[in-house]
Amino acid sequence: MDVRLGQPRRVALSVPIFLYVAVYMAPAEQRIAQQHEKDAMERENITFCERHGMPVGTGEYALCAQDLMDIRAKQDQLTAENMQSTL
Repeated sequence: MDVRLGQPRRVALSVPIFLYVAVYMAPAEQRIAQQHEKDAMERENITFCERHGMPVGTGEYALCAQDLMDIRAKQDQLTAENMQSTL
C-alpha cells in the first residue's frame, strides 16, 4: 500500500483548517492580547498614580494616567525609530 496516497487528503484538510485559523481565530487572539495589554497598563497606571497620592476617580489621577500613556507612546515611537535606523 502506498502511504503517499493519504498526503493529498491531509493537505486538502489542512487548507480549510489553516484558513479558519487565519480568518477567525487569529484576529480574536489578537483582540484578546490587546485587551490584556490594555488591562495591564491600566493596573500599572493605578499602582503608579495611587503610590504618588492620586487616587482613581480624581482629576489628578486622570492627568497622571494620561501622562503615563503619553510617556508610553513616546517610548514606542522612539523604539520604532531606533529599529528602523538599525535595519
